[in-house]
Amino acid sequence: MLAVLFSLLLTLYLIIPEAIFRTIFGWYVPPKNFVLSRAETAYRALIVALLPLAFAWVGCLYLPVMQTFPFAVRGNTAELRRSDYRLLTSALYSEEDYRNSKKDFWPAFTRSSRRQARLIAWYILLIALEAWVAGRLAANYAKYRSFWLYSWLADKFLFSYISEWHPLLTPYMFVDKDTTVQADIFCTNGILYRGTVTQHFVKDGTLTGFNNDGNGFIQSLRDADPQWRPDSGPIVVLGAGGAARAVVASLAAQGAKEIRLTNRTLDKAQEIADAVGPVVKVLPWDQRADALDGAALLANATSLGMAGKPPLEISLDRLPKGALVGDLIYIPPETPLLAAARIRGNITVNGLGLLLNQARPAFNAWFGVMPEITPALRQAIAATF
Repeated sequence: MLAVLFSLLLTLYLIIPEAIFRTIFGWYVPPKNFVLSRAETAYRALIVALLPLAFAWVGCLYLPVMQTFPFAVRGNTAELRRSDYRLLTSALYSEEDYRNSKKDFWPAFTRSSRRQARLIAWYILLIALEAWVAGRLAANYAKYRSFWLYSWLADKFLFSYISEWHPLLTPYMFVDKDTTVQADIFCTNGILYRGTVTQHFVKDGTLTGFNNDGNGFIQSLRDADPQWRPDSGPIVVLGAGGAARAVVASLAAQGAKEIRLTNRTLDKAQEIADAVGPVVKVLPWDQRADALDGAALLANATSLGMAGKPPLEISLDRLPKGALVGDLIYIPPETPLLAAARIRGNITVNGLGLLLNQARPAFNAWFGVMPEITPALRQAIAATF
């Protein structure tokens, strides 16, 4: 009997409220689909239930409205409550106690049931309110993220419920004529990526966006040197714009152990480091040459060296000759940085591979076909510049 009662209470106080929370939260932000053990399910439900249950319990004891509505109990004194619960506990535990107190058992059971029903009613209402508040806070992440208390709450509680790859609606801001989209993307690896979404399309009334610059750049490096891996050694990234953010995030997601990030504006580099995690080490711009010591990859994600821009000034003396040198720029096809690296024997990669590789999933999203990058395609695209 006690086991049945315990299962019933567990369902009423944990499982059902957690399901209600997820449903209401999902009105604002699609919740994750969890595959959890029973213990993990109970723990997550307990986290959701803690505050609403505490407020409901205190309110039903001390607030006049919650003491009497709904399911009022006449003469509901503390002494009567204790007496009822003692009687029920002993009667459910022992058949002899039940027989001896049978006359008083059912009135006590009725009063206790009404008390529990009242508590559960207020508890469910507060769960719904909690889910509504959490959903609103999650959906307005960009609006409130600058407040430290909200940032802590989002990290400790909200993000654990947000669906993988769900854009935390900024809302989308169309900032130029090319309809570049800016968004905050919460990725499957738990990293929050903030930056520019370079492709977007509308499907079934929903705006979907993605940024393939980082993965496109990594694939171009693998095409140039199949032996290279993101965890082959330290990586130096120059720049802290949208492309740099995508590259750093993708390198970290694919196993990079150390990313040395430097930028002319140090605060922007620090923002990327804060978003991606401790694998990123921020260095002052004047230490960019020293950062090359022992590096396995140098990636230029600045505009320096682009046609019409001044060249990137950096000494490659400390860069190992076995390191790759990548430049996200593709006009001109060989920047001064790539030319200097090629002369000293490094494998070099320009931004054309990034352009082609990032376009493949975008083409597939539009037309349902994943194109192949052939030498003829590469030559044809290069001829247009």
